[in-house]
Amino acid sequence: MDYTTDLSALKWLRGSVSDRSDIESLKVKHLLPNTYSAYIALLPSVGIIDGFPFNEVDPNTISIEQINANVKVWNEYGIYSFNSTPNYSKTRFSKLAKMFELPYDLSMQRTLPWRKRGFAILEQDTLDNLRGILKQIFLTNKVNLYIEDYWRWYEVYNLLPHSKEVIYRANIDEFIHFFSTSFFDASLYLLPDDRSWCLMNIENGFCPVIGIGSCVNNKWIIPSDTEILNLKLEDPI
Repeated sequence: MDYTTDLSALKWLRGSVSDRSDIESLKVKHLLPNTYSAYIALLPSVGIIDGFPFNEVDPNTISIEQINANVKVWNEYGIYSFNSTPNYSKTRFSKLAKMFELPYDLSMQRTLPWRKRGFAILEQDTLDNLRGILKQIFLTNKVNLYIEDYWRWYEVYNLLPHSKEVIYRANIDEFIHFFSTSFFDASLYLLPDDRSWCLMNIENGFCPVIGIGSCVNNKWIIPSDTEILNLKLEDPI
């Protein structure tokens, strides 16, 4: 990716978000400017194993009997197996929230029973959905990509060409490649020069969140297989 050491584009970003210091939990307003007409969480694609016996699996109970019961179920459905892989059918987080009687919001990242292994993120579908959205809002070939935790992806994973704080100029393929190889976990901002939209992702977050200006919000169409949550500035991330 091309890059520039001119960080002037960050002045607007840093001056338009609420102070992150001395806060108990991050909210949308701490991560995205308050200038957009809509804030949308782009939920990952998720799949479930049909017929999975969730009630029989309890990773939190440490006993020989329960461990054996967990292993039996996992072996039956191809989890942790070298010889088979789980067969996940596409579902939606709205259905998972209803199934487990949980609030349908971003807190699902912490409250859903991921360790039971009966459902999982479908990574390629997630990337395809994100690519489809970006194709609608990329009005130029390249936009600005600022990677906040750049040192991690340069020093530890060798994913970046530069060791210093810079702003990259990325096209859709370059961004999708970095987002994938950084395990969807980089703290980053993706935005065009006109700031008509701004996509944010944060380390250990659930999913990217995008701020959309009215000129874009009135034109783009969310693909039917992409699950979203509409957020407000005061909503926790």
